[in-house]
Amino acid sequence: MDLQTLRDLYLHQQWADTRILEAIRAHPPAAQDQDMRTRLNHIGGVQRGFLSLFLARPFDVASEMRVPETLDEIECRFAEAHTRGLQFIQGLDDADLSRPMDMPWISGLRLTVGQGLLQVVMHSQHHRAQCSMRLRQLGGSPPIVDYIMWLKDRQDKAAQAH
Repeated sequence: MDLQTLRDLYLHQQWADTRILEAIRAHPPAAQDQDMRTRLNHIGGVQRGFLSLFLARPFDVASEMRVPETLDEIECRFAEAHTRGLQFIQGLDDADLSRPMDMPWISGLRLTVGQGLLQVVMHSQHHRAQCSMRLRQLGGSPPIVDYIMWLKDRQDKAAQAH
């Protein structure tokens, strides 16, 4: 996996997370649903947890597991994860991707920074799909968050800018 692809995947992740959060906010039963908030909190918590791991900074798992009462707080946590995650990945070079690190949540697992970055976006995509299913169950309309739709959106914005 090359660095530019990983950067694109993190940009897609920000776009997709934002779209699913907007769709949930637009449907009050979903915004108030405990199961939805729990999944969303998990997505953002994993994004922040891996970032702490990459940066060798402490991470308070107990605090992160506390599910916020409001979607506003969850959105703030996502915004922080996106901003800090994108800053981190923009500062990497190709050599950084092969740096090894131990995975504290899975005993005996050693992975590289590149593998960890890929895990974050794949894990997030998995749980966004669960959120989309829950949103539909609650009568809402899930957004399309496919990578190719992000590419199209980016292409359209670039064309409008010219």
